[in-house]
Amino acid sequence: MLGSHLVPILEERNCWVSTPTKEEWDISKVKHIPHYLYGWRPDIIVNCAAYTDVSKAEQDKWEAIQTNIIGCENLVKIARQLKSKVIQISSDYANVRPMGFYAFTKYAGEVFFQNDEDLVIRTSFKKRGTWDSKSGYSKVIHPIHTCSDWVDIIAPKIVDAILEDKKGTHFIGTEKKTLRDLAVQENPNIENMSPEDADRINGYVYPRDCTKF
Repeated sequence: MLGSHLVPILEERNCWVSTPTKEEWDISKVKHIPHYLYGWRPDIIVNCAAYTDVSKAEQDKWEAIQTNIIGCENLVKIARQLKSKVIQISSDYANVRPMGFYAFTKYAGEVFFQNDEDLVIRTSFKKRGTWDSKSGYSKVIHPIHTCSDWVDIIAPKIVDAILEDKKGTHFIGTEKKTLRDLAVQENPNIENMSPEDADRINGYVYPRDCTKF
């Protein structure tokens, strides 16, 4: 989802962009320069690949580890051979404690990136239509505090950070709000679900405030 928003913005800013599929470059398995990259060397590699099913990660721990931790290690090793800077798209869940397993894997994956060389972006975004009448979601967890926003709003901010050649770990979002503030933009009548009920349903402690960094 994020990649499809980043590409046109980067191209508008005169960047040549290539987007390999998982079949062309599976970071969880490929440990050496993939055939996809033979013949050219990218200046920057943006890692949007991630295991993102937060609740399922509590059961499928190995699958989450493969992509979010091992995949990062593999990607960084290849980037070092190519002398490419890496942009890691992490999660604002890495800001808070206690962590669910998904958040742990995103946090652990960050250790492979160099503060003086790469850029780790902790962020959160929602696709338009998440809470509209067609989505099937009739409730929003409330109160949950976030700096998350719609992906078309967050993507240009990420591109700015990339082209400004920022390094280290950066938090990208918008103003502090609740998830409900986003949800009511699409469904003014949406019902609330308490964080405690969400914890019981999802099987992990839902982060109450991801705005602290």
